[in-house]
Amino acid sequence: MSQVTRSAMMLVVALLVAVIAGIIVAILMKLDGKSYAGAALSGIGTSGAVFVGVVAVASQVFPS
Repeated sequence: MSQVTRSAMMLVVALLVAVIAGIIVAILMKLDGKSYAGAALSGIGTSGAVFVGVVAVASQVFPS
């Protein structure tokens, strides 16, 4: 597998994990009584943090 394909796959997986984590956080925040805007912002913030974390860990575990 070429390096570009591997990197692209890693980014897609990181993005999927981040989006799923963000959706879970948004649902939990909404169930906790937050407004839709507050829940959405929490979900987006979580997605960003998880994405950066997964990419950072993956780049250490699978060096190019």
